[in-house]
This record gives sequence, structure tokens and C-alpha cells, in this order.
Amino acid sequence: MGQKDFEEYVRQKGKEYSTLVMFTAQSPSRGCQICTEAAEEFSTLAKSTRYTATESNYASMFFVLVDYDEHDGHRIFDT
Repeated sequence: MGQKDFEEYVRQKGKEYSTLVMFTAQSPSRGCQICTEAAEEFSTLAKSTRYTATESNYASMFFVLVDYDEHDGHRIFDT
């Protein structure tokens, strides 16, 4: 997710859904082991909503992973 999408889908006011954002720095050059472990757990949580959400609330929560080194993530970190 780039900065433009982040502004539009996450920071926009008045949207009819919630967004849970996890910021990471998973590149090996960053040396953040906990980032990789936490991202795996975050992915498991996001996938689990497929099995626990009802039809009426399925599209009410979105999970977004923003990595510092991907898709200009450093710009999102700075906002």
C-alpha cells in the first residue's frame, strides 16, 4: 500500500469501515526479528476473519500491513 492509498483508505474520515494497520520493517537489513514474527501473527489474525465474520460485517474491518521498505512505506511512517 502506497502513501496515496493509505491516505484514501486509512486516514480518510467518515468511512464506513475500520482499518487495523501494522507498521513493520521486515527487511533483513533492518534486523527487526520481532517485526517478522509479529507480521506472521497479524496475517493469521487477518485470515481468521474469513471464518468468524458474518455476511453483514465481513467488509467492516480491513487489515493493512505497511512495511518501511516497500511501496514508499517510509513516507507513510513519516506522516
